[in-house]
Amino acid sequence: MEKKKIFCIEFLLVLILYSLVICLVPLIHSITFWIAFILSIIEYIIAGIMLIFTADTKDRNSEKIFDLIKIRNTFIYLIVQLIFNIFSMCYGKFPIWCIVIVNLVFIATLIITTYIFVYIKKYTTEFDQGVQEKVRNKKKKLVEIEQLQNIAVDYELRKSISKLIEILKYSDPISTPEVEDLEQKIEINLTVLKNLIDQGKEDDAQNCCNDLIAAVQERNNLCEIYK
Repeated sequence: MEKKKIFCIEFLLVLILYSLVICLVPLIHSITFWIAFILSIIEYIIAGIMLIFTADTKDRNSEKIFDLIKIRNTFIYLIVQLIFNIFSMCYGKFPIWCIVIVNLVFIATLIITTYIFVYIKKYTTEFDQGVQEKVRNKKKKLVEIEQLQNIAVDYELRKSISKLIEILKYSDPISTPEVEDLEQKIEINLTVLKNLIDQGKEDDAQNCCNDLIAAVQERNNLCEIYK
């Protein structure tokens, strides 16, 4: 918040200094001059507002790149529009409609590019959150299966569960729509495996574990094919 206040003060001081310099320079203060001057002020304020909101975000480091790109684009827009409007004020022979249209193009370009980056950032953030959620679920699943391995008595069953853990450990946490049904089957079989081990039915649990190993391997193969 303190940085935001400092930026606002600096922004205002630069605006005042710019206005004083432009007004004190001995130029012909025609209608073209005042229109270009007012438009440059308006666009300066728009750029400042965008910079304030961008700098005020509390994104993770992985998302800062989008804010840095927006800041860079805003500064480019600010410099280009100032150069054009100052030239219009000094030259004084541009048609008013031309000055207005060019400035509207500047504003529209800034708004459109900003919207595009906001959309991309939102999509990327949601994708990253989805990946992190899948990774957390995978780790949780591995912990649950390791607990089943500790509970199991039969050596062959423990060996099969260990193989299942090894396969799951190196499985891609990101799936594809083509394997959704298979993943549901795996989740159901994991619940069945847990119930069988809890009930001491280790022969049935062995068969269930073998089915799980086959299902996970099939799922991994399909993921490689469809990605």
